[in-house]
Amino acid sequence: MATSPSRRRAKPEPVDNADAPLRRRWVLVAGGVALVVFLLVSVLAVLAVVRRDEVALSVDDWSLSRGDLDQYLEGTSSNVLYQQALIQQGRPMEARVEGSDDFAPQFVALSLNDLLQFQIAEQVVLGRGGQLEQADREAAGRTLTAMLVTSGGQLTGSGAGDDEDGRSSTLETILDQFGESRVVLEDGVAWLAALRRSVVAEMGPDVTQEAALAQVDELLAEAKRAANIEVAGDLGRWDSAALLIVAVDVSNAGLVPVGPDSTGTSIPSSSDTSAPATTATSTP
Repeated sequence: MATSPSRRRAKPEPVDNADAPLRRRWVLVAGGVALVVFLLVSVLAVLAVVRRDEVALSVDDWSLSRGDLDQYLEGTSSNVLYQQALIQQGRPMEARVEGSDDFAPQFVALSLNDLLQFQIAEQVVLGRGGQLEQADREAAGRTLTAMLVTSGGQLTGSGAGDDEDGRSSTLETILDQFGESRVVLEDGVAWLAALRRSVVAEMGPDVTQEAALAQVDELLAEAKRAANIEVAGDLGRWDSAALLIVAVDVSNAGLVPVGPDSTGTSIPSSSDTSAPATTATSTP
């Protein structure tokens, strides 16, 4: 059987591998950069979560996280009628620093004082053996109506009726604008109402409103003097003499108090449990 002549195979062209080390080097560099970016993003994300969990305000064993404070600030700063109420109280402050997304130091201090007042009121009521009742929530509704609805000129026209709990439907709409901060605000004002109710019950039915309010303010002041109150240094400074959180500006010069007109609370300390309030005043 004849065999076919063998075919000569063509030699493969030589491959130039002169730039292979350079390509491998660039691959390694690109991979290293990607890894560094990934680690950096992960670290920043972890730091953001950790920072949100940091304590912004503490009263004895109770604490408020930065995340919860930011949520409250977002809710109050986005509510136009709340801002108008501050103006009517003589506090025409901006919620944010001009040209920035940062909250203004004065607005942060005002909000911290509100949250402090709420917590102190709750502690005092519980310490006196009291609790939150439906009457306190109704009184809180009247206080907020006076502050947000009547002051804002919104209690007119359609939607100004009362629901089955006697609360203005307009108020409900306004409170919804606070977002998740609504619960904190309503509960805080209700605790203040509960404290006043407790004082009136203790002092008797013949007590004057002025005497009851003075006693409420004294109880709050005593509780603040006795409490261990701490504020994150970049958010404010606790003034134990004035019993207020003082706003600060973070600058190259350090922490500088903004001034006495930037302190105080936006919510009346003594919610009226017997009749609707007619004005919204701040606690001195």
